[in-house]
Amino acid sequence: MNLSSLVPPATTKGSSPPNSSRGSGNSVTSAMNVAGVTRIRRTDLQRIGRLGVGAFGLVTLEADRRTGRTYALKAVSKGYLAHLRMEYSVLNEKRILKMLDTPFVVRLLATYNGREHVYFLLEAALGGELFTTYERLKLYGSEVHAKFYVACVTEALGHLHERNVIYRDLKPENLLLDVRGFCKVTDMGLAKITTGQTFTMVGTPDYMAPEVIDQTGHTRSVDWWTLGVLLFELMAGKAPFESKTGNAHETYSLVKKGIETVRFPDSLRPEATLLVRHLCHRNPEARLRVPKLREHNFFRNFDWAGLVALRLNPPLVPQVRGPRDLTNFRDCEHEDPQAMPYQDTGSGWDQGFEDDTLTVGAAAAAVQAPMLPMPGSSSSRSAPAQGSPTSSGYRHMAMSANGGVQVQHQHQQQQQQQQQPKHRVGSPPCSPRTLQARQVTSSTARLGTAQAPTSARGGWTQGHSERKMGTGSFVPPIARSASNMQSPPSSPNLGGC
Repeated sequence: MNLSSLVPPATTKGSSPPNSSRGSGNSVTSAMNVAGVTRIRRTDLQRIGRLGVGAFGLVTLEADRRTGRTYALKAVSKGYLAHLRMEYSVLNEKRILKMLDTPFVVRLLATYNGREHVYFLLEAALGGELFTTYERLKLYGSEVHAKFYVACVTEALGHLHERNVIYRDLKPENLLLDVRGFCKVTDMGLAKITTGQTFTMVGTPDYMAPEVIDQTGHTRSVDWWTLGVLLFELMAGKAPFESKTGNAHETYSLVKKGIETVRFPDSLRPEATLLVRHLCHRNPEARLRVPKLREHNFFRNFDWAGLVALRLNPPLVPQVRGPRDLTNFRDCEHEDPQAMPYQDTGSGWDQGFEDDTLTVGAAAAAVQAPMLPMPGSSSSRSAPAQGSPTSSGYRHMAMSANGGVQVQHQHQQQQQQQQQPKHRVGSPPCSPRTLQARQVTSSTARLGTAQAPTSARGGWTQGHSERKMGTGSFVPPIARSASNMQSPPSSPNLGGC
């Protein structure tokens, strides 16, 4: 397959980026007509392989038979949804995804309704999870990387908040890298549309704000708290309120004591420390947020306009060999989600769920998938050396003063094959999400902690799965109602790897 036919035209400086939400509707419509992409039916899709497997279902990489472009398809078990009485909450996830149109959130392209599953067709972010990238390359402590990814998330949260959406589930596991290295927020399962306070205890313990734990009512301010936790984690290698024993209640106690009691690594510059403190302020209304957040000294000379226009080169470019490359995701071809047959009760909750006609924003994203080849390269690509920690499927970039970067090729270039590999060669050894591993952790929280800012948190045998509640793979974070009774979260968490 000729990859050049899948590549959108290059963007010149000052023009609208190819996957930006800016631009005229006429140009997008023209692109849709040229590519013939106004609708993607499920029968148009051909499975390439699995990106992730969980208790609710699985995520697969799918190719459009007509164009060769690839997308991620999240299949959610109706039986599981019915068992947890979550049928209508998955409709909320669809509603929120359809509201969003930004390059910093994984876009929804279409939805399908099957006999046993409902499906979300999404942008394929083939660079994998940010968590996996940090663990694999030991990026903890790098301010250059943390600044760029936190800036991407800042733009995503600002977009959500403009639409009165609280995200509530920020963490490295829910951040994906696209083929250019831009960071995208994914999984709107715990998001909620509200203009006031909401009282559900929901999220991941390490990232919960005090008002969420106390159930005194929370607003969009909780997302800025989680951004502070994220910055700390990317710089320190662990969350600021992480329990040494892996006990959620101990984590809650540490959160309530406040950021003032947290010891910051000596390697953090004062600007980074101050930003974390401003984001994790005990008073929700006093937390730093956009637009003032962009003016903080931590982001001095950062090119925000370049980031929004996607002109700013990311500090790291994932090694993706083609639109069918699965190497940045864990090999889970031999794992199967829990079988739970669906019995239709006649409620009709899934009527109208299917929507395979693309909106203008979705069509623009569909036309540009999979955005290859990489910036700064021609038809040739770097080939990662097997087993080498310095050739782990990524290319590092040198950061300039304004946040821009220049490519530094680390490996000898070789001709790219026309037929892209389907199998995972040198796939990252992501942490196992097994039932046994879940039972060891008993309830919540991760086991591994970083010994130094540049070290991996706990190796590949622990990883981030322990932060998610319950047993089994990809179990969603905890959600509790104001009455303190256990209640299911609003959607499964089915990220990649």
